[in-house]
Amino acid sequence: MNLTVSELSELVTNAGLHIETFDAVQNMPLLYKFALFRARTHKKFDENRARAEGYRLTWLGRRLQEVLMRFPHAFCNLYVVVARKP
Repeated sequence: MNLTVSELSELVTNAGLHIETFDAVQNMPLLYKFALFRARTHKKFDENRARAEGYRLTWLGRRLQEVLMRFPHAFCNLYVVVARKP
């Protein structure tokens, strides 16, 4: 599902849960989708290798990804919500 932060928060709250933490995370860097930013050993996309070794980026790719991660709600592709019953 594609939900906004407020929609997901509301969904969890309406389910009767209290949100303890709400974090934007990434399971794959956005820039990894572009061969230009992938490490030399990852230029040819191989999902198994990427998962096993980590999604390796070039020096420039890592620096740009650091900048993008300053805006987590725009560039992360997952949210991890830790909630508990009241």
